Amino acid sequence: MYKLIFVTKRKAGLSQEEYFQHYAEVHFPLATAIPGLISYNQMPIVHGAWYGSDSFPDYDAVSEYTFESKEAADLAYASPEGIALNEDTGEFIDWDTVLTIPVEVNQSHTAAKHWVKNRVHQE
Repeated sequence: MYKLIFVTKRKAGLSQEEYFQHYAEVHFPLATAIPGLISYNQMPIVHGAWYGSDSFPDYDAVSEYTFESKEAADLAYASPEGIALNEDTGEFIDWDTVLTIPVEVNQSHTAAKHWVKNRVHQE
């Protein structure tokens, strides 16, 4: 599996309410229409919720797109639906501040738990 994770910030002049309304009502249907997409999550950042710390204080949300492979993601974003999605992104997200994190998912939660359990017993 291949994931693209984007940490995003709203464009100057948009309120949080306007940003999240566009994110949910306009961007979500466009995102979920791109071909090859396995899953998509929109996750608003909860500021100050982790022991009072405020990671990414200037950012508003995290989006997570899951594809079978990098090649599938490349094809998705080159499609007409992917082009429309990127055009919409520029309508409410400050492109210059987007943090993009591409990741390969090569182990499951169960496998990770097994690895940690075995590792702890070896030490």
